[in-house]
Amino acid sequence: MLFSLALLLLLVLPISAEEPEVIFAQVGGSVTLPRKAWSSKTELYVHWYFGTDEQPLILRTPHIPLKKGSQKYWQDRLSFSSDLSLFISPVLDNDFGLFRCQQHEYLTIKETKYQLYRVIVPTMVSLLVGDALSLTCEVEPNPVHPSVKWLRPRGSNYFTKSSKNKHTINVSSISNNHSGDWICTVEHKNQMFNATTSVKIIDLSPSPPDPIYTAVNSSPPSMPCSLSSDISWPVLNGSGLQGGSWSFTPLNSSSLRPLLTLNLSSPAWRDSNGEKGFLQEKVLKERDLAVKSSQVSVKNRGTYTCSLQFKGGRTLSRKVQLEVLEVRSSNSSTSEGSTVNLTCTLGQPLPPGLEVNWIPPKTASRLFLKIHPDSLSLPSVTVQDSGEWKCELRKNKTVLTSAVMALTIEKAPVDAWLFVAVGGAAFIFVLVPILILIIIHRRRQNVKKRQRKARFCCCKNPQAKGFYKT
Repeated sequence: MLFSLALLLLLVLPISAEEPEVIFAQVGGSVTLPRKAWSSKTELYVHWYFGTDEQPLILRTPHIPLKKGSQKYWQDRLSFSSDLSLFISPVLDNDFGLFRCQQHEYLTIKETKYQLYRVIVPTMVSLLVGDALSLTCEVEPNPVHPSVKWLRPRGSNYFTKSSKNKHTINVSSISNNHSGDWICTVEHKNQMFNATTSVKIIDLSPSPPDPIYTAVNSSPPSMPCSLSSDISWPVLNGSGLQGGSWSFTPLNSSSLRPLLTLNLSSPAWRDSNGEKGFLQEKVLKERDLAVKSSQVSVKNRGTYTCSLQFKGGRTLSRKVQLEVLEVRSSNSSTSEGSTVNLTCTLGQPLPPGLEVNWIPPKTASRLFLKIHPDSLSLPSVTVQDSGEWKCELRKNKTVLTSAVMALTIEKAPVDAWLFVAVGGAAFIFVLVPILILIIIHRRRQNVKKRQRKARFCCCKNPQAKGFYKT
């Protein structure tokens, strides 16, 4: 009943009107049509219309704070701001035209008209780094001829070339500094509208400034590689992506070995030519192209290259240097009294700024001789020198990685023949005096026996023993 009464009053009451106010908007964005305050009284009716339609899009009465029209096209896209201005979001293609705001209080009606004009900019632009960029901001013909300029990412102005209602910028060679939101600013009197377009630069993030340091038998490190912008795989494929790879150049070698190739249908790194054991396969998500090493050994030392290939022979690539620390020993297992040399090495001379710090086992209480910045000499080792000898690689007192060598020192083995000789000598040393005593004792016994056998006869008529005739 109240809604019908409001319509009847609008038909019969006098209306004061002005020329339409120019408003600019972008498809997909939002816009506010500002209501001009006319009365501060609460008994105020506010009705918003589109074109010549007599059916309100949305209205407010003293008894109904908010009521929307029945048109399905506008449903869920219209609302009032706090001052009863009309807010539209998102703006669609058919929204551009004349809007009317009618305000009435008792027998007086004031109508304000708004003409909504279209500002057209590219939805999104994706280009390879180094390509040429051209952006055009087209303003629908209007009676006010606004000032138009482009703002590059991070807010600085960019030279704009204008021709009628089209305003263009040209960049001959784009870099990552051009990635982001470019804004076409349309300004008229006190009104300013910003139309935004996103520019995605297809490039790889910079390589790590320093090598990746790890040690033999440590946890496998990750080889970093990523896109510099958040770009979806469909956009990449639409930009002419033809393939990708991870390859490896061993230390002190110039031969390039393919390790992984890029599967475009279902983005993933897959083994190339059966080269297993270096890098792990991986399903790719978003911008991350990094991979992990399967294991760590001295064979992993070298340069790893992440590459993406595009149409026209364009290739984006980044290199990652992997340094593997190792402790070498002249004898990892030896006996007491020997000399052991330990060397902490990357397989090549240490770069400037790096140093080695040795940490001996807790049981090794004696001093050791440092014969080179990355080498130790342990003369006359003992069992107490057994254990883990740790080598730390440092840069400005920061430990980059560390390697460990388990050293085993055994007691010196005893020569069996030497043991026999020493035992024999001891036996002879004890036996000779005993033999001498036995011989002396026997000689004395023999002398005593001879002295008992020498006796003489004392008869008056001694006769020799034998047979006599009688």
